[in-house]
This record gives sequence, C-alpha cells and structure tokens, in this order.
Amino acid sequence: MTTRLQDLLPLVQRIQADPGNDASLAALAEQVQLSPTHLQRVFTACVGESPKRVATRVSLERAAARLLATSDSVLQIALASGFESHEGFSRAFRRHFSMSPTRYRSRARPDAATATTHRQIVARVAPCVRLFGARLQPTTQGRALMSYTITKKNLNAAPILYMRRRVRHADVASALGELLPRVYAFAMQKGIPFAGPPVCRYAEWSAGGVTLEAGMPVATTEAEGDGEVLVGALPAGPVAATVHTGPYDQLHNAHAAIEAWFERNALRSAGAPWEVYLTDPGEVPNPAEWQTEVICPLHEASAAN
Repeated sequence: MTTRLQDLLPLVQRIQADPGNDASLAALAEQVQLSPTHLQRVFTACVGESPKRVATRVSLERAAARLLATSDSVLQIALASGFESHEGFSRAFRRHFSMSPTRYRSRARPDAATATTHRQIVARVAPCVRLFGARLQPTTQGRALMSYTITKKNLNAAPILYMRRRVRHADVASALGELLPRVYAFAMQKGIPFAGPPVCRYAEWSAGGVTLEAGMPVATTEAEGDGEVLVGALPAGPVAATVHTGPYDQLHNAHAAIEAWFERNALRSAGAPWEVYLTDPGEVPNPAEWQTEVICPLHEASAAN
C-alpha cells in the first residue's frame, strides 16, 4: 500500500503537539504501523524533512520565538525545549541560526504584543510550513460543491516578505512547498516577527501559468529582503472575501464564487487575489476541515455602490 502525505499528517500533529516528547522514529513508525526505515524514507519524501529534523527545527524555532517574547533565561528556554543543558542547546541553536541565543535575543526586541503574536504563529506554522498548499489525492471523489458566503470589508495594508515565481498551474502546490519555507526561514534567521499566517497572492494569471507571490505577513514596515526574498504589502482598501473549508485542490471553487459574485453585483476587481492559509495541516490533519480565506480587492468606485 502506498503511503500518502495525508497518512503522515497525524505524525506531524504529534510532533507539533510536543516535539520533545517521544518524537523518535521508532515511536512514530509504531503509530502508523510502518518500519522505521520505510517511515524515514516516505516521511522525508512527502514532508521534505526527516521526522527528527522536523522535531529539532520546531524546538529551536519555538525557542527563538520565546527568546523574543519572554525574559526567561537561556537555560530555562533550553530545558523547556527538551535540551538537557545550556551548552547543548546553544550549540544546536548556533548551528541552526548561525549565532548564539543571546545574540539572537539582543538584535531587536519587538513590543510585547507583537512578540506574543509572533510566538503563537511560529508555534503553529513551524511544523507544517512545507505543507500549505499541498494537493492531497484523491480529495474530490464524491464531494459536493460547498456554498460560499461573500462579504465586503476594508483592510489595512499588511507588510509581507515574499518570493515570486512563475509556474504552470499544475505546479502551484510544489512551488508553495518550496517558497513558503524559504521565506519563513529567512524571517526566522533575521528575527523578523510574523503578523499572520502564510499567504499566496496570484499576481498574474493566464491559461499558460500563474505568477505566485508566496510569503508571510510581518509586523514591521522596516524589514529588508535579500534579493530573492522581497518586501511588499497586501493592499489596503475594500475587498471581497470568502472562506473555503476543505482541501486546497478545491480552492478554485472559492475564486470562481467571488468572480460570479462580482458579475451578479456589477462590481470590478481592483487587483490580484490572494489566499490566507488559516488552518495548519499539522494541527488539523483532516483536509476536509482546513480553512482558507480567499480575498480579492474591489475597485473603489464599484465598492461604494
């Protein structure tokens, strides 16, 4: 029997719940009734990292967020993160972030509310940053089309870090699986606080392909990119929005529902739509329960009608 990504999501959920609590390969393999060797192979192929790598990375990234959000000592954070000593934690932290925990903390300290939000987002997103946008097969057999409620609202501009990529429609999922982790890792390395869950804006759309802008909302307008990771903003103003509940491979229905709503109400789009991935696959392993907000800017004149 072929092991699919959706079969492994309960393991990601287990790691997310407590990465330091028996996330060993043997324990995870027993949960899904696979041999450790086979699990190592299929997990790495499907998730992009080995189980041990995910657990270690999650522990370190949550520790980094805690360094910014609390005044806890490095030793307290080390022990709470599953490390047995200050020294062992500091070595692992330095390997991952190329600096000591003390240096990471000292570069810039966001305000308390920003740091708390950042810590919450890291706790949720870290285990499954490679899984947003993943198309799980099969997901459409026997599924009725859901109905969508479209709402109008006004948004403030939201700074984002993102990467841009032109891809075929069939390659959207794999592109998100590459771009979102790179933006996320860049922000974590720089200590740039997150302000919301991952997003993907469809900057250009044609029959031949789509230009993606995939990234993370951040809590500062002073963030700097590096050439590949760009700085931008989700636009302010009126938008039409709806929430899709279900797997990502059905998101086109939500986009179509907004387009139909525009036509019925004689409204016009004012720019590229984007998706906000509200549900973390590692926290909610059932794709039928995933929620994604689809947002499209409204032309100011038509929105006022």
